[in-house]
Amino acid sequence: MGSDEVILSEAAISGPEARGTARLIRQASGAVVLRVEAYWIAEGAPDARFYLTPDAGGAVNVDGVIDFGKMDQLTGTVEFALPEGVDPASLGAVVVYCKAYSVEFGKGALQATA
Repeated sequence: MGSDEVILSEAAISGPEARGTARLIRQASGAVVLRVEAYWIAEGAPDARFYLTPDAGGAVNVDGVIDFGKMDQLTGTVEFALPEGVDPASLGAVVVYCKAYSVEFGKGALQATA
């Protein structure tokens, strides 16, 4: 992480088919990104996606959910820019989800770091 970045909140993702560490980070430019580090999604998981949801319990069928699209890799580190106008404080959880079968692989509640 760069010295000009500020961690706004973070979550430990855990579940039967996914794990990792997620952070909402404000960059020097003012942009906010979701960075998921050291993540793992079970081999063969179809249509795996990272979601941000305002619901701390991880519900993905609510207003304000952000779907970052189908994952090409099942392990590693990824970073996604939050859409303009999204208040990072309004987000409650990170969810690893299979959209095709409506199955949750793992999730973590975001906790403010400041």
